[in-house]
Amino acid sequence: MVLSVKYEFIYFANARTATTSLESVLREFDDSSLLLSRMKEFWAEDHFLRTQNLKHIRPCQLKPWLEEDVWNRYYKFCFVRNPWDWCLSQFFRNHLGANKRLNLKLLAHPKALIKFLRRMRKRNSYTEFRDEDFERVWQGMKRYRGIESDDNYYQSQFVLDEEGRDVLDFVGHFESLEKDIRFVLERVGLDPEIIPKRNKSRGKAVFTDYYTESTKQLVAERYARDIERLGYQVW
Repeated sequence: MVLSVKYEFIYFANARTATTSLESVLREFDDSSLLLSRMKEFWAEDHFLRTQNLKHIRPCQLKPWLEEDVWNRYYKFCFVRNPWDWCLSQFFRNHLGANKRLNLKLLAHPKALIKFLRRMRKRNSYTEFRDEDFERVWQGMKRYRGIESDDNYYQSQFVLDEEGRDVLDFVGHFESLEKDIRFVLERVGLDPEIIPKRNKSRGKAVFTDYYTESTKQLVAERYARDIERLGYQVW
């Protein structure tokens, strides 16, 4: 999450939607540290809240901590991603370690370097998102479900309240990331040129290449609420 007092906006970081890149752009305008430290102290007394990552705090979790005028006045936004693509990205990140990159620290530790190279070889040879892979994602994400009454982590938790009402001013899409980021920055009074240029991947498989008919259907069933509420369709 990034909360800016000067520019009066709140960015809610839905995981695997370029959150690290977005936070790197918005971090210099962030004023949330004091508020989050207070929340962390309070949450430490509650077992469920203690398991949650404040980086990915939901609107319904933050709203009680803000004055009503601030909540209503600040421009609130987040980004969402095609549920099939999002689910596969979660698998790559949390179960194949695809976020790890070669760096100087690894070069100084042979065992860690070997582990890294093995992980990358496994990642690069991965071709099929199987039922058991999906189940690993589904079970693993339960701990981050954000809302205790929900059975899992859903992207729509960042967009709607528990009664199904819209809680944000803008919902961007990973599929049109640069255009939507530029829109948000202009809306809050920031220069859209602060967005770093993204390199276009060449020859990289698209998420649909990894799916079987079975896993395609599993995502359609388990994440039906996100597919419907976020405006996606079964492909």
